[in-house]
Amino acid sequence: MEPGPADEHDPGTVATDGDGTGRPGVLCLLSSDGPARQMELRVAAAIADGGELVVSGDDSEEVVRRARSESVLTNVDVDSVERPASVTEEWLASVGGGRGLPTVVDARRSRSRFSESDDIGVGTDCTVVTVETVKGIDSVSSLLVPVAAGPHVDAVVDVSRALAAATDSWLDIFYVVEDAESPSDDVETLLAYCADRLGTFENYDEWVFEASDPAEAIVEQSQYYDLTVLGTAQKGLLRKYVSGSTADEVRNAAENVVLTVSAEDVTTSRVEQWIGEGT
Repeated sequence: MEPGPADEHDPGTVATDGDGTGRPGVLCLLSSDGPARQMELRVAAAIADGGELVVSGDDSEEVVRRARSESVLTNVDVDSVERPASVTEEWLASVGGGRGLPTVVDARRSRSRFSESDDIGVGTDCTVVTVETVKGIDSVSSLLVPVAAGPHVDAVVDVSRALAAATDSWLDIFYVVEDAESPSDDVETLLAYCADRLGTFENYDEWVFEASDPAEAIVEQSQYYDLTVLGTAQKGLLRKYVSGSTADEVRNAAENVVLTVSAEDVTTSRVEQWIGEGT
């Protein structure tokens, strides 16, 4: 089964460096929570995958120095920059400075205050990954990845694959249906698409889970995983799963580290084109 025509945003990975090497470039906006910063840097370094990582936040130089001493940043080129009081599109462009930093890992969001990160990446081509932690964790061994046939599915799978590969973790592609005995053809197509997107990565499984409330099911299962990775809130017929407030409910109630992923320059994913063409 072959996908339909590629969407304009189809790099094959989360993001590629502007120097043409194919290495991701990542900007990490650190939180003010000291214990959580190691996890934030681990996430950003995994996504960077040997490329360039720019870290910004209070005492970022000291944070980077400590992370290096603790072997958190072993396979990336790291720089640090001061962060202004307000992160704007212009500042994001200036930080990139032609180097190519198309992925932003934004860890400033807290469970009680979502608005601070809401506009990051809007009006840019950035893929935005928010990191929200309930508690710091020292290592990652498992990822729960709820998927939907929406515009962010490519980036969700790419981010999950990068994290799982970097941490030698197991990854579960997770989809909630009302009747697990007879999932629709669209579900089977979506799972096949995700498997194709994962490429040669083999440490994963597909899980069609029966439940009436997707958010409740994701939150319930999250307690058994170190990380949950899902797309931001979506709407529309093909996006009814992980839609509306589901993503917000999950990041508000899940008991593990939650990553929400948004590909800001995408309106329709390849999988939607694939399903829409009936192939």
